[in-house]
Amino acid sequence: MNIAQLQYIITLNHYQSFSLAAEKNHVTQPTLSTQVRKLEEELGVTLFDRESHPLVPTAVGVQVIEQAKTIVAEINSLREIAESHNNIISGSLKVAVIPTLAPYLVPYFLGPFLREFPEVALKITEEKTENIVSGLKNQEFDAGIAATPINDPGIDTEPIFYEKLLCYMNHDMSPGYSNKVRVEDILESKVWVLAEGNCLRTQVFNLCNMAQLYHRDLEMDYESGSIETLMKLADREGGSTLIPELATLDLDEERLGQVKFIGDQNPVREISLMSRPRSHKARLFEVLSQTIRENLPPQIQENKQDFLVPI
Repeated sequence: MNIAQLQYIITLNHYQSFSLAAEKNHVTQPTLSTQVRKLEEELGVTLFDRESHPLVPTAVGVQVIEQAKTIVAEINSLREIAESHNNIISGSLKVAVIPTLAPYLVPYFLGPFLREFPEVALKITEEKTENIVSGLKNQEFDAGIAATPINDPGIDTEPIFYEKLLCYMNHDMSPGYSNKVRVEDILESKVWVLAEGNCLRTQVFNLCNMAQLYHRDLEMDYESGSIETLMKLADREGGSTLIPELATLDLDEERLGQVKFIGDQNPVREISLMSRPRSHKARLFEVLSQTIRENLPPQIQENKQDFLVPI
């Protein structure tokens, strides 16, 4: 029995496919299958029902996989303890970031982090919040950066910063308002929203106090996974959309004039670092959070938790 075999069954359980699990572990499918079979022979039990599609663990397999997760985590903790004792910031760090944040936030901290901590192998991917949560629990990711709070006792969250939610209006509508609009003003015309599964979509509905079906009365017939697409739709087809503050920082002067604050107390979303409880990579999380905070634009750093929009 070895650590690689334990990692293979953890990944296999998550992806429910030998080919996908092999790809994620950077080995060939025959290699992974052989190692899983050797582990089963050593333990004297069958860990996976190979007749099922997708692949699922057997009853004893579920127990073995959960124990394997604990063992792998504890071994990684030993490495972390040794590195911390030697004041070494190194190792691998797999971070998932929500799509409404990644294009705007990652460029601010990625370069500074890699230059400050060259011994850290940092890998960043874009995932929706629900995938980040499941990926953390299955040890696919070490950390996630997403909008919070979330109600999950299996996930630790540390707020990093607060980001305003702003209204982006069609250029013909924009001159009719100052630099501020009410929620009622937004709802008077079509509202372009993100597709299902995006936490920002839920926050938009919560902020506007409207049901999922109500927005269809506002001529809404297209949903996108891209904030840039929503802004272009507002430009060409009319109406407005709600966007995060970081998405406004690279807009030209004309388009920036189409951005409006919302209400007297502009709403914000909380952005947090998410991780598994008692993770052995706590020191890496600490320096990542610090690097993000230090490299945020000043106006973002100044935001407070005044009017937090729930998810």
